[in-house]
Amino acid sequence: MTDLLYYVLCGALAAGLLAGIALMRKAKTALIGNLAGVLCVAGAVLLTLFRHNILGKWELLLFSAVGLALGLYWAHKVKMSQMPQMVALRGGLGSIASSIAAIVAVTGLRVVTVFELAAAGAALAVGAAAFAGSAVTAARLHGLTGQKPQAWKRHKEITIASLAAAAVSILMFALLPPQWLPVSLFVCGAAGGLFGVAFAIRVGGADLPIAISLLNALSGLAVAAAGMTIGEPLLVTAGGIVGGSGLLLTQLMCRAADRSLSDILKGKAPAASGN
Repeated sequence: MTDLLYYVLCGALAAGLLAGIALMRKAKTALIGNLAGVLCVAGAVLLTLFRHNILGKWELLLFSAVGLALGLYWAHKVKMSQMPQMVALRGGLGSIASSIAAIVAVTGLRVVTVFELAAAGAALAVGAAAFAGSAVTAARLHGLTGQKPQAWKRHKEITIASLAAAAVSILMFALLPPQWLPVSLFVCGAAGGLFGVAFAIRVGGADLPIAISLLNALSGLAVAAAGMTIGEPLLVTAGGIVGGSGLLLTQLMCRAADRSLSDILKGKAPAASGN
């Protein structure tokens, strides 16, 4: 397959995915839009496997079959009332997949540039944050933990420190010698995960759907960063679409709830409405 043909097919799949998202804005066309998105994502997976001559790898086929079976099982068993936590869990799984891809890329044998190393650090940090936050959010929605917002002692300082540690670890990825890579991996993943937990437990129960939308946007950004790490433009495009649409949905949900994203992130309760 030539590069030109590959890029043309990537553009067509990206356009189909965007069209599917647009169709999901209306109830009458939502099903068609969802199916279009599913077909485009499936096409993107097959295109990537074919381009890299790994379509016939039995390991990939086996795990793909397992994932497909689990997805179909959950689609039939999960109740509509449980969809929010299902969406959160799905986004978390996508985030951790991006983090794993980044780790494999930087610990493999191929030579990587400073930019690719920094992108890998960003994928790991953002992916860990989105995964941890999504897991906590799903657990709260499912009743495994309380839905009331929680705050640790010096919660704000811990949140800021974890975010700063994640940023520093990304620089460590790019600038320090290879022998520092295990330390960078640990700090990046731990700091990102701590930030995700600190964010998720602070959000009030009524604002959890908005938090899920924001976390899904972060998972898209992690996917895009992982695509930059391995030099896969289709992954960058898909991640950017997910991240952008997730941020837009978050903004729309905040407006519909008459809430500011800043108040949600800080765990502020909605103002009581007057009679």
